[in-house]
This record gives sequence, C-alpha cells and structure tokens, in this order.
Amino acid sequence: MGIDTLAEITAAARAELADTGTVFSAAIMNQAVYEVVADISRLAPREMFAVITLDNLEVEDAAVTSDESAWVSIVASTATPLDRSNPPVVTNAAGTTTYTEFTDYIIDYVLGRLYTLASGSIGDGTSLLVDYHKSRVAFGLSALTDIIRIDRVMWLRSGKIQEFDTFQKWGSVCWLTTKDRLTQANFLENDQFYVWYYAEHTVPGASAGSYPAYMADVVVKGTVAYALFAKHRERNLQAVTDVATSRTALGLALYDAVPIQAAIAAATTALTSMSTVLGTVDAEADALVAAITTALGKVTTHAETEADAALDIVATRMGEAVTALNLINAELLLANTALDNLTTDLPVSGDYYNEAIGRVQHTVGLVQEAEARLTAAQVQVAEGNARTEMGNTFVAEGQQRIAKLLSLVQVALAYAEEATRRLDAANHYMALGNLFLDQADGYMAGADREIQVADRLLVDARERHADYWTHLQSRVESAKGGARADTRQLPV
Repeated sequence: MGIDTLAEITAAARAELADTGTVFSAAIMNQAVYEVVADISRLAPREMFAVITLDNLEVEDAAVTSDESAWVSIVASTATPLDRSNPPVVTNAAGTTTYTEFTDYIIDYVLGRLYTLASGSIGDGTSLLVDYHKSRVAFGLSALTDIIRIDRVMWLRSGKIQEFDTFQKWGSVCWLTTKDRLTQANFLENDQFYVWYYAEHTVPGASAGSYPAYMADVVVKGTVAYALFAKHRERNLQAVTDVATSRTALGLALYDAVPIQAAIAAATTALTSMSTVLGTVDAEADALVAAITTALGKVTTHAETEADAALDIVATRMGEAVTALNLINAELLLANTALDNLTTDLPVSGDYYNEAIGRVQHTVGLVQEAEARLTAAQVQVAEGNARTEMGNTFVAEGQQRIAKLLSLVQVALAYAEEATRRLDAANHYMALGNLFLDQADGYMAGADREIQVADRLLVDARERHADYWTHLQSRVESAKGGARADTRQLPV
C-alpha cells in the first residue's frame, strides 16, 4: 500500500513523531504537507502542456460601464492585450457619440482596460460600447491558473514551419519575439499556440498529489520537519501569550498600588484625627479630674461639713424649742393650779388671779420663744438644703464633664474604626496584588518552560529538515533528463 493520500501521509508522519494525534493538530499536519508540496513545486515543478487558440480577434459593441476612479476591463477574459495598430472605438450606448482617447478616456493596451477621465465628456457610471482588436503579437495566459513559468512556446498555423518560438512572459501575458531581428508576423484568427510550462503541484487530499510517486518518502520526511517547526512556533507563541498575561497580571498588581496608597493615606488621616481627639480627651480628662476634685471638695464642704453644722444647729434649736414647750406645759399647769385656787379660795382670789395671769403671760413669752427657736431651726434647715443643692450642682457639673469626655472618646473610637477599615482595605488590595504577582510569576515560569520545549523542537526540526532537504535535492537531481536541442518540423 502506498503513501499517497493526505490521511496516509499524515499518519506516516505521526508515526515518525510518536504522536497518537494529541500533540500535533490536524491543521499543523496538513499545513506541513502543503509546505512540502510547495518545496517540490519550486525544485521540481509539475511539467504541463496547454493549447491556446486565438479566436474573436475583432470584437464589436463590448458593453462597459465608465468609472472615473478605477480601471474597467474591456475584454471578457481579463489580461488580454489589445492591438495598438487598431485603437479601440468608444461610443455611448446608442452608438451616436464617439469619444476621444486621451481626452475622454485612456486605454491600457497590455491588460485590455479602460479608464474614464473626469475632465472628459463621458461622465461616471455611463454605459458605453467598445469596438476593439486583440493583440496579434501576444496572447493571454489567464486560463493557466497554476503556471509558474513557461518553458517553450510553439506557434502553429497551416503552412508554417513548426518550431519553438522565442517569447517573453510578463505577468499573465506571453509576447512572441523575433529571431535574427526580423519583423514579427501578426497572428491570425484561429492560430494555435502550444505552451509547455511548469506549474505548481496539486496537494494530496482524498487522492494522491501530482508529484511523482518516488517523492512519497520525501514528503513524509518534510511533513515531520515542518510539523516540528510549526510546533516550535506554537510553543513560542504560547510563551509570548504567557508573557503578555504575566504583564497583564503585573499591571493589575500595579493598579492595586493606587487604592492601597489611597487606603493607607485615609488610614493615616483617620489615625491623625484620632490622635488629635485623644489629645483633647487627655486635656479634658485632666480638667475633669481637677474639676471633679474641686467639686467633690465643695460637695464635701457644702453637702457634709456645712450641712452637718446646719443640722447640729437645727437640733440645738429644736432642743431649745422642746425645752420651751416643756416650760410652757409647766407654766400652763401652774396657771391651771392658780385658777383652781382662785375658784376655791375666793378671798385671796386677787393674788391667785394675778399669779395665773403672770403664768399665762410667762407662757405666752415661752411660746413666742419656742416659735423663734423653730423659725431659727427652719432657717438653718433651709440653709442646709441650699448647701446640699449647691453640692448637687457641682456633682451635675462633674457628670457633664464626664459625658463630654465620653463623647470625645466615642469620636476617637470612630476614627480608630475608620483607620481599621482603611487598613483592612489596604491589606485586601495588597493580598490581591500578591495574588496577581504570584500569577505573573506562574505565567513567566510557564513561558520559560514553553521556550525550553520550543528550543528542543527547533533543534529536532532543523536536523530533520536538513535530512529532508538532502533527500529532496537528491531525488530532484536524479530525475533530471539530459540536454535538449531545439528542433524544427516541416509544414504538413
């Protein structure tokens, strides 16, 4: 069984590469075969033969649409040269107006094209009719789509000596030249040209390619070499991709530096504000301690010492009031006794009466004294209450200062929490940055591995390509024929 089809060639190449189909893709293998066929086409192109018949050398009323910005093909088959000795005739679609070359249009005689001049009278997008003559010293090669170069040309006409003619190929046009400086004869209708030319080989597919069968093993060798080159390029490109991804990760890490700096700056601002507030707290605390000490001293003075003294006086006054009341009771008893005596012993009633009246008056005095004592006690009680109220005022002042201190402490705590949040954000971004840096390191390490593999593939590819090229050149040299001489045949 030969190695002819694309599937057979790639299978043989995979066997050389020890690949079961998982390392080298079908696209790589197929492209490698195409490159080998291109090499064969350069060193040992396909030998082809074609017959070109000249017909319709004179054409009338070829329909063309004018274009003031592009060349328009006049000839149905592109790249057909025109006869300069018979310039084309260009008219409007009705054939009533004939236009002038170089005034209204210009002609490309080599490729058979027309360009409408904007300064002329045709106008853009106008329907035209063109009468033209094909060249009688050149013919087009546009039908030979696979041509690389022409080897020989023979001009055939009844009664003409059959010989290989001299020619000049330019683009897709073949020009016959003269020998011995003679005038070139013109072609006639239905003249034929035999063209021997070299063409590109067809690439194998479901059937074999056009190259000789003895090139089969060379094609496999070349496929292996080019597949290794392609794999080398693929791994190098993967390394480039990994480096680009690493740069992206590094860029993300660098991008994170901005919010990190912003978060740290915000945390620093919050900490500074907290420090300022804590300084105020410290000063307020010192003032509070002093104020509380003073207030407590005043509380002690007013609420304890002076209040106690006032209470002692109240107690004394109350005691005196009680004594006065007791005296009142005693005097009232004596007054009652005097009254009783007054009733019993009327003869001496005046004395008892006066005694009773004196006792009552003395009692009234005692009552008034007791009342004065009670009033003095009330004054002392009011004074004690006032001292106590003053102590309460100092206590309230201390409580207000404590509340202010607590408020400042709360503000300081808020700044501390803000600083903590900012620092947490900075740590978060730093963690992300470290993650991106780790990713960048991983991609760079992957790129290094890809480059190492690519280098080994390149070494193998170069060795195999050198072996393949040697075999290809050897087969090409061995297939070359001997020298040839131009021959001339007499007319039939």
